[in-house]
Amino acid sequence: MFGGFFRRLFAYGLGFAFVAYLPALALFGRPDPLGVPGWLHWCSPLTALLAAGLAALFWRTGVRYCRSTGS
Repeated sequence: MFGGFFRRLFAYGLGFAFVAYLPALALFGRPDPLGVPGWLHWCSPLTALLAAGLAALFWRTGVRYCRSTGS
């Protein structure tokens, strides 16, 4: 659907690879034209856990230093 530049941008730069691109390749049994190893296609749940953990860490850090709205 996308050309080479946008495919690389979405797959690697923006992290969409673990949301839709790589799991779809795994489910349809298609090889990755970018050369990503096959085992990486199934790492979406681990990536989601890592992202959720990082988000929780940033949230707790922000809440710890937040005092009030200032009004």
